[in-house]
Amino acid sequence: MKRVENEEVKKGELLAVIDPKDLKISKDKMLYSIESLKKSIEALELKKDRLQKSLQLQREIAKIDIKAIEKEKESLHFNIEASKTKLRKLQLDLKRYKNMLDQNLIASTEYENIKTSYSALSKQIEAMEKKIDEINVNISKAKKAYSLAILNEKEIKELEKSIEAQKENLKLQMKSLEDIENRIGYTKLYAPFDGIIAKKFLSAPRVVKAGSPIYALADPKSLYCEVLLSEKKMYGIKEGSSVTIKV
Repeated sequence: MKRVENEEVKKGELLAVIDPKDLKISKDKMLYSIESLKKSIEALELKKDRLQKSLQLQREIAKIDIKAIEKEKESLHFNIEASKTKLRKLQLDLKRYKNMLDQNLIASTEYENIKTSYSALSKQIEAMEKKIDEINVNISKAKKAYSLAILNEKEIKELEKSIEAQKENLKLQMKSLEDIENRIGYTKLYAPFDGIIAKKFLSAPRVVKAGSPIYALADPKSLYCEVLLSEKKMYGIKEGSSVTIKV
């Protein structure tokens, strides 16, 4: 608050700054709370998804012939080993093509083709390995009673209620964060128009309450003044003459 009375200011000039330290602390706490809540919601949704998949598997596994699953697993193991052998060859080719590319012996497209094949095969192997994991789960789940699905259905419904409640809480916290950010934006006071500081109500450092005046600004160009003059003082004054008024 370095501005003084009768000082000229331009529109948009900074007049005063309120220390936003407490507000920033509140903002940091709110951000931490929001992030924690988001992670909690994410964890609940992941748990819900796992239960839904498990429920679906339980219903399907009850009708699946385990021998057929074992046969599929054996076939996948064979395909994985064959693909890994091919992948090792592609890995060697990839290094070789990279060396040739660095020496400008081949076009970049040849290297990219090998790289794409390697990436695609890696993903294919990963997908097959995931499928093996799913099959192992299916074999285990097939031995359990179908009644477990009912328990999962109840738990899923409870999770859905909890997720919805936390999402509503998240909305409220996001609104509170928005309010805090708006209040931080109000900690800087700017001149709304060109003018002069007519009055300074406070001096730093001071605790400022909401709604407390800090400065009174006046626009000299918009002032209107009526003055009573005697006939003697009117001598020489004409319409349009410039005058100086001292208050």
